[in-house]
Amino acid sequence: MKANRFLLTVFIFTFIISCKGDDNYEWDPDWFSLPESKIIVITMDATEITQNSAKLSAKMSTRGSVMCHERGFLWDTIQQISSNTKGKIELGNQISNYDFTLKNLTPRTQYYYTAYALYCSIDYDTCPDGVYLEIGSTKTFTTLPE
Repeated sequence: MKANRFLLTVFIFTFIISCKGDDNYEWDPDWFSLPESKIIVITMDATEITQNSAKLSAKMSTRGSVMCHERGFLWDTIQQISSNTKGKIELGNQISNYDFTLKNLTPRTQYYYTAYALYCSIDYDTCPDGVYLEIGSTKTFTTLPE
């Protein structure tokens, strides 16, 4: 997961510099920075696992002034969870711990999931720096056999 975050950071940084459009661009540390305020999302272990369901939980906390736009879970039967994942569960925009029970799962199947939140810093009463994505660690569980 750390490798994925590192690659995402490198991609975003490269994209921002390439959008600058100046071949003579010199690094300015004040030009690009992460927000001082942020949401922290922690993916918890799945509980109440049965043949066809499992309860997912996440803890959410903040540092500074933030506005949550969306929170939820991403899940799939493959380890590489992405925007093309099988399941995306949106659970509102409150800043609090949350959970959701996945249903209609296949018995004796391994599932991967992670908690996420889309947010922005509201230090300036708006979202001047855009929306940020915070992703918890990827966890796994296996449904029980029939």
